[in-house]
Amino acid sequence: MSKSRRPKEGEISQMKYFWRVLKQVWPHRRYVMIAMLSMIGVAMAYTFSIATLYPILQMLLKKETVNNMATLYVVQQRLNADISSTDIESGSLETIIGRKGMMFTLVKEKSSLYAQKVHIGDYLAGTSIAPESRGWEMIDTLARYPDKGTIAIQVYSAGEGLRTLNVEYKKPKWYSDYLLKVANYLKSKSKATDGAEPDDSRMRMLMYILGIMIVLSIFGNFFRFLGEYYGSIVGARTLIDIRRKMYAKVMMLPMSFFVTRGVSDTMSRFMQDSQDILKALRTLFGKVLREPLKAAGALIVALHIEPRLTLVLIVVAPLAGLMFRKFGKWIRRANEKLLIGYGRLIGALESTLSGIKVVKAYTMEHRERLRYFRVEREILRQNLRIEKVNAMNSPILEVLGILGISAGILWVFSEIISGRIDASSLLVLLVAMVAILDPVRKLSNVYTDIQKANAAAKRVFELVDMQTEYDLAIGTIPAAEPVRSIEFKDVTFCYPNSDHPAIDAINLDIQAGKVYAVVGPNGSGKTTLISLLLRLFDPQSGQIKWDGTDLKDLKLRSLRQHISYVSQDAVIFADTVWSNIAYGNCNASMDQIVAAAKQASAHEFIERLPKKYDTILGEHGTSLSGGERQ
Repeated sequence: MSKSRRPKEGEISQMKYFWRVLKQVWPHRRYVMIAMLSMIGVAMAYTFSIATLYPILQMLLKKETVNNMATLYVVQQRLNADISSTDIESGSLETIIGRKGMMFTLVKEKSSLYAQKVHIGDYLAGTSIAPESRGWEMIDTLARYPDKGTIAIQVYSAGEGLRTLNVEYKKPKWYSDYLLKVANYLKSKSKATDGAEPDDSRMRMLMYILGIMIVLSIFGNFFRFLGEYYGSIVGARTLIDIRRKMYAKVMMLPMSFFVTRGVSDTMSRFMQDSQDILKALRTLFGKVLREPLKAAGALIVALHIEPRLTLVLIVVAPLAGLMFRKFGKWIRRANEKLLIGYGRLIGALESTLSGIKVVKAYTMEHRERLRYFRVEREILRQNLRIEKVNAMNSPILEVLGILGISAGILWVFSEIISGRIDASSLLVLLVAMVAILDPVRKLSNVYTDIQKANAAAKRVFELVDMQTEYDLAIGTIPAAEPVRSIEFKDVTFCYPNSDHPAIDAINLDIQAGKVYAVVGPNGSGKTTLISLLLRLFDPQSGQIKWDGTDLKDLKLRSLRQHISYVSQDAVIFADTVWSNIAYGNCNASMDQIVAAAKQASAHEFIERLPKKYDTILGEHGTSLSGGERQ
């Protein structure tokens, strides 16, 4: 038996209810996987698009080619050091190291170069593998050298001159061969002095790279379409599952729930609360999947250029986290009040529109308008609190991002001055940092949406977790058609939230086979007797017996199947005439339906309807006159 419970303090702040929403996603995991894989594709295309800027800038600023960059990358990996090409002016230095100097910009501590005191600013002047080669030709030969082990290199430094060193030359990475093959394919057949490429060759390579960028953009946007589409499928299907559970539970809740909570509050949970959940799910399987992956890809590019940028993130990230946590509390409280306000708004609309004839007859339009405005003002107040936080999120986050980027630029500028990073790397680094900030900016309102969904999920699962009237009913005896009597013994009943008894210590003995009429003034308890007999409510004291058996000992569903109920209110469902007449007896034949309609003097006007018994009646039967509804 399920039991409703009071949520513990602090559970909302722990996102307990939104986690319950996410558990409903599991049946649709295949769509989640498609969305996730698609968003990974978006992030990869985004990352590679940023990375392709580096070869473009190198070709434009330093007149290097893809082949130059690929071979230099392989050599750097194998020597465990960073090398940058520099133009050497004519003179004695050009004679030693060539027109293109290969200057060390970083020597890693674990390398044999570091152990032999090779410093930043020294030049790689030659190797034993290609004694006569200099500049790019030397780098190309070194990159394609298949063996690992110790090789002799020549290092030139301003203080010590030319030195010959035996250094460790590491085994090439597994992907190096593929990288060099691609670079070789792009390499121009025409050869220029010292490895430089003619303009037509660089133009051809630029066209290749731009073509790659276009292809990446096409693939990235295609994957984005797939990700957002399947993410929407997950959200919509999950919402349907949650609403089905809500609807199934509402149908079995005791009448006391509707008396104390009202129909409008329940409708608000189906409409407004569920929409907040849907919005959060779409955000979760859209931006929350895509933007962090994009930011991570851009961060990888930035850290590859300057790993110490992580220090900036260590400072900025906690500040952003504290901001989200504080704002989340404000949003959660405001949204809970907002959702309650929506329930009141629906109640005001429903009561006014369903009783519009009475409103007009008594000229109460002005009063109803004021009542509606009061509810709207409260909703506006809570909405503005939420929007204020939403409006603050993005600017504050952008300021934090700019502070982080500014600190990073200062750091990198000092590296440029010292010669440890070149202009192309700086520009790519700036683009990468902006590319990190853009996804983070787009995520600024995500926490707001999820907090709103968490508050909505609390109200939804509060309903789902409630005990049904079948949970509360303990009877196990099947009811049979009464053959003796139905007896009320000292029955007293008060409606919820009322101190005045609707009936007080009533005794009534109804014999089987006889017809009884219960008469009395308004409020005397006539309808209450029927409600107690149907066990829509249970009396606070006394007993109701069905052939001597207490109603509480009978199975609830079995009991109600033996009672026909005609409400004093004309209840019309938005369904066919046929379905409304047969309500409660779905197995009724057409002949029985027509016979019942004739007995109620309804057959003639039903035959005049457009589709007769198959005509769909409007909401509350508004397409019928008052007499026809009855």
